[in-house]
Amino acid sequence: MIDQTLTTPPDAPSSNDIPTFRTRFDAFIAWIVTFVSQLTTVISQINSTATTINDKESSTIASAQVAVSAVNFKGTYTTQTTQVGESYLWNGIIYLVLVAGNTSPTTSPSNWKAIGISDQIHSSSSKTTPIDADEFGIWDSISASLKKVTFVNLKSTLKTYFDTIYNIYATETTAGIIEIATNTETIAGSDNTRSVTPQGLKNALGQLNAGLSIGAVGTYAFLGKTVAGITNVGETLAGSSLRYAGIDTNSNVWNTQDVPAHRYSGSVNAPSGTWRCMGTAGSLTTTYGASLWLRIA
Repeated sequence: MIDQTLTTPPDAPSSNDIPTFRTRFDAFIAWIVTFVSQLTTVISQINSTATTINDKESSTIASAQVAVSAVNFKGTYTTQTTQVGESYLWNGIIYLVLVAGNTSPTTSPSNWKAIGISDQIHSSSSKTTPIDADEFGIWDSISASLKKVTFVNLKSTLKTYFDTIYNIYATETTAGIIEIATNTETIAGSDNTRSVTPQGLKNALGQLNAGLSIGAVGTYAFLGKTVAGITNVGETLAGSSLRYAGIDTNSNVWNTQDVPAHRYSGSVNAPSGTWRCMGTAGSLTTTYGASLWLRIA
């Protein structure tokens, strides 16, 4: 007796309806879990012995047809002319002749009826959980013949089908659901499957900048040149041609009045790497000058 009901699926999530996408997706995933359990029960009930009157009636009719066909079994069908009530073997299946003729079950399927299959199913022992190698019988509408499909192929086919309807994972070109990265994952910078929020980016950049050492790539420094000539904004120099520097004046009234800077003070410490000038350093071909620089390599 098959009495297991299948729960009606909820509204499917759609990438065109972002406000409801997450809620519908959660509901749909929960339905799939329930549906799989219900479907497993249905399969078990299909393979169990029939207990309802309708099942018994069908079994009785099938048994009578098997008995009649057994008496009138004519062997393997080739091209011979058939009579109603005879039975023949065709592609490994026994068929009962419903309409006399000289065409095969494949050519004229309405003239034939496959018999004995329901009895074999109902008399078989049940199996609760199918495995990949298990086989299911199907009717091939193209070849008009009985075929088999393994559980692993059935799952693969269903997955391919549902993936075309419910695209739940976001990619660089497709909208969908995506997980938010943590600060640790954002700082690591190696994850290409999670997204970053503005707050997460701000926190990560703050931690990244705070952790940079003096003179590291991406840091700024006020540097003076050791080579003469004008260096314009955007131009680069090697760190070996630069020195950490500051601005000197002969007054102690900073921030109270305009004070001309007489010179910049340098040091003997040269930074490593390559630096890009963020201002202008030097005003004549014979001057050196200092400016703000960004290390780029």
